[in-house]
Amino acid sequence: MRMRVLHGRIGGGQKDAGVAALLFVGGVVLLHSGAYSARDSGTAWSVTEYGYPAPALIGTLAAVCAAVALRRRAPVAGLVIGTIGFVADVVMGAALGTILIYTDNLYAACIYGPRKLSRILPALSATLTIALGVAVFATGQQLSASIVLMVVIAMVLVTPVATATVVKQHRDRAETERLHADQVVRLAELDRREAVNAERTRMARELHDVIANHLGIVVLQSTAVLARPDLDAETVRRLLTTIRENGVQGLTEMGAFIDLLRDDTAGEGLPSTSTRISELGRLIEQAGEQAHLETIGEPRPLPATVELAAYRITQESVTNALKHGGDGPIGVQLRYREGEIDLTIDNELNGSATPELPGCGAGLTGMRERAALLGGRLTAGSSGHGWRIHVVLPTSTRTVADG
Repeated sequence: MRMRVLHGRIGGGQKDAGVAALLFVGGVVLLHSGAYSARDSGTAWSVTEYGYPAPALIGTLAAVCAAVALRRRAPVAGLVIGTIGFVADVVMGAALGTILIYTDNLYAACIYGPRKLSRILPALSATLTIALGVAVFATGQQLSASIVLMVVIAMVLVTPVATATVVKQHRDRAETERLHADQVVRLAELDRREAVNAERTRMARELHDVIANHLGIVVLQSTAVLARPDLDAETVRRLLTTIRENGVQGLTEMGAFIDLLRDDTAGEGLPSTSTRISELGRLIEQAGEQAHLETIGEPRPLPATVELAAYRITQESVTNALKHGGDGPIGVQLRYREGEIDLTIDNELNGSATPELPGCGAGLTGMRERAALLGGRLTAGSSGHGWRIHVVLPTSTRTVADG
């Protein structure tokens, strides 16, 4: 950024030097055409002696032109040099070109100079204009002459400063708006990234629940079939039926998930919001004879998000129990309470778990996320000789919406 600013100042300085040279040539032409007033002092500086503009007036013209060349690189130094040249020009007479170019010195000092200078110059130029007008009136007692002089001085001193002040205010406002726009863009980008990360987390959780749990049941049941060649035909049939049901259900839910991702007009609904807590019985049946479900309280309609979360948490807990608990008993208790439901999943750890079953290790994280999104709470840990998952989910519409 600093390199770009430095490069801009160098490039601007080269342009200013060219402009200063052109202004100097134009000022000399004006002097040669007689657009000046010089006092004949009878010295070598006299206009009458040489028949062309006095060298002193050319020197003051050169001073204000040099200030133009410094307007970007050294605006304060340029204003000092230009003011010396302007005052000397007025004392010796007055050259139209020098006066006009000095107005640019004032303008450039306000635009490119320090902020403090841009605040001082308007008051200083206005005060000087009024003071000179009052001095002329006090000397000659001619009101009209003093008013005319004040107007002329104001055009030279006040007008360029006032113009520069207005331009600088607009530039500052535009810069402020640009910075504000940049901040808005950055905030929008942060919001977009946050939304993308949240959506990726949600998709990862849903994919885990849709694929990992169904495939986990398939792997567990098929492993049991392969490990027990002494199973009777009815048991094998039951296990294969469970494997098929989980495969079909997994494919169905995956298809719904893919359709949702491909549909640009789809809302924010989850792909499996049709899953109901009433289907927990079928889920427990698929887990095998060692799993059982106990329902306490009067079942009632629940918000779809609560039913989905309860089903997915139970599904993940039962799958983990089958992976790590072997053929130990699995107990699922669903308790209906006022304003909430209470889920407890217990399983014993008997050391006969199926070894080296693949997994992504995101199950417990996903369960905690589901509970937190609804304003619920979930705890998991050892309980006696087994493992317990306990979750409480609020069921009131307001609480669920807030969560």
